[in-house]
Amino acid sequence: MASSYAFHDVRDIHEACRLMAEYGQEASLLAGGTDLLVGIRNGKRKPSHLVNLNNLEELREIRPLPDGGLRIGALATLRPIASHPQVREQYQALAESCQMVGSVQIQNTGTLAGNICNASPAADTAPSLLVLDARVNVVGLQSRRTIPVSDFILGPAQTALRSDEVVESVDLPPGQKSASCYLKLGRTRGVDLAIVGVAVQVSGRLAPGVAFASVAPTPLRVREAEAELAVNPFDEARIEAATRAVIGAIHPISDLRASAEYRTAMACVLLRRALEIVRKR
Repeated sequence: MASSYAFHDVRDIHEACRLMAEYGQEASLLAGGTDLLVGIRNGKRKPSHLVNLNNLEELREIRPLPDGGLRIGALATLRPIASHPQVREQYQALAESCQMVGSVQIQNTGTLAGNICNASPAADTAPSLLVLDARVNVVGLQSRRTIPVSDFILGPAQTALRSDEVVESVDLPPGQKSASCYLKLGRTRGVDLAIVGVAVQVSGRLAPGVAFASVAPTPLRVREAEAELAVNPFDEARIEAATRAVIGAIHPISDLRASAEYRTAMACVLLRRALEIVRKR
């Protein structure tokens, strides 16, 4: 671990923005810390300043929005999100993906906002947030803005956050008339990073959503597959066309966990399984 750093307890989110703007790349935000502390221990992260958000209890809220959607505060941890009644009923993919991030201990500590701010191509929650059309609310020194999740993760460890910005919450649109799921393939149950992950969402009003983890430099929404699945009837021919679209859209790599060819094959298998699940739901 780094030999020394300044630790800043903040009283509100604007103080956090001020400190991030002042110290720039020398500062890191501390929420759950499940990724940050590992990075510090292995020497990949060397902050001189830690900005601790954990006194901001208002950021732990999970609350309904007036339009029927849901707001998840930046300090809400994965286990309470997965067990929240509205998440379990209306956003099944998010509930399932939160339950697949690391171990139970990590889910008790890690946050949804932290999982997407880490900007890993293998982030379990990101495909679910993509198909659910989630939006990220961020606060800066003199501004507030809302960023679609599709525009938030720019590359490995890269997000659209400016130097003075902090994530305040994540918003989910109304989901009463939809069904979704998240499936993950890993080498071991639960704790391992995704070899491939897929989220699928089907709504009576909107085109289906299809998104993957671990098949591209960022979590990837495959619009070409969605277009195929939007055509009625939703039959075997459409599913086959969707899998061909996935093969043409994804760009997996070969690494110690799996080859690119295996990831491509399993992406198609998981897509078929996920589609069967959401059809039943």
